Amino acid sequence: EGEIPPSLRVFPFQWIDLTEPSKKAKVFSAEPIFASGQLDEEVDVVPMDMTFTYFGEKYNSTAISVNGFIALGINATDRNAILSMTGLNSYPTQMPSPQLPNNVIAPFWMDLAFDGVEGNIYYRTFKPETADKSFDHLIIQWEKTRIFHQRNTIATFQIVLFSEGGILFQYKTIDAANMR
Repeated sequence: EGEIPPSLRVFPFQWIDLTEPSKKAKVFSAEPIFASGQLDEEVDVVPMDMTFTYFGEKYNSTAISVNGFIALGINATDRNAILSMTGLNSYPTQMPSPQLPNNVIAPFWMDLAFDGVEGNIYYRTFKPETADKSFDHLIIQWEKTRIFHQRNTIATFQIVLFSEGGILFQYKTIDAANMR
């Protein structure tokens, strides 16, 4: 009671592709999170380079899962717990749950994998040159991921976190004609 959810604002679809450097979008240093190759059930903890407010709590880092979700407030020890949990069950179960991951934001939580040299996860924090820090935002992009064991299902999507608590999910491609 008394808890105020993050501001509800409508953000227009504006895809900033982290895989294609552009002077206009100021995308110069987006790096892939994982080494190329076979990726399944991986999680990495990355700094946000900004403070993100989520239901009144402030976070400076997040765990990013290959399986289409992030978990705020995760450290290296928690990362191992998420790995063991997602390795056994790559799909969401009961939420909320006493087991990790918590503080989950999930644009496309599925059993996802990257195979071969195509696809990866990229992230970059943008800090526009303005005194108003509410425009700071982090973009995380899952590029050409596949649903595990379904090679013909390709998805490219993003989550955008705005420092004041706004969250935007964007979907560039979801080729799910053969999804089961």
